Amino acid sequence: MLQDKPDPGVIKIGCLSDTHLSGVEDCRRLADRLLEGVFADVDLILHAGDIGSEELLFCLAPVEVLAVAGNTDVGLTHHPAQRVFRRGGVCIAMAHGWGAGERVSLSLWKYFADRNPDVIVFGHSHVPENRKRGQTLMFNPGSPTRPRSSFGPSVGVLTLCDGRVEARIFPLTDTF
Repeated sequence: MLQDKPDPGVIKIGCLSDTHLSGVEDCRRLADRLLEGVFADVDLILHAGDIGSEELLFCLAPVEVLAVAGNTDVGLTHHPAQRVFRRGGVCIAMAHGWGAGERVSLSLWKYFADRNPDVIVFGHSHVPENRKRGQTLMFNPGSPTRPRSSFGPSVGVLTLCDGRVEARIFPLTDTF
């Protein structure tokens, strides 16, 4: 588990998943759009897998980026399948996920139960989720590039303050 970083007060974490981008230009365009928009004031970015190209993470790198590998990230084996770390007194678990539909969230909740995370950030379904299971916030930011719900393309932001978590899903106006 990564050590808890010193708490600067309010910590904002940008979250995305299931980007599946391969072209350098598309990676730059998405990163620029996020860093100039929804992620403009974030302290950390989490990518919950199915990244596509490592270039996207490099383009987001003006901000600290933590990523996990998704089921399609065969060439990105240097990213772990899961992470558990603390920021601002909040325990965050992260994995891409597996299964279909409701089982993605439920499987991860059971998988991380012994770690007792406050938040589980995940992807795989391409469908946004922002709800509690027991005491754990299940947070899937959806996909900014290949959405599978009527919500459309999306990303998310977690705001941590005094050990509390506020989570929001943000719709994006178009896909890539």
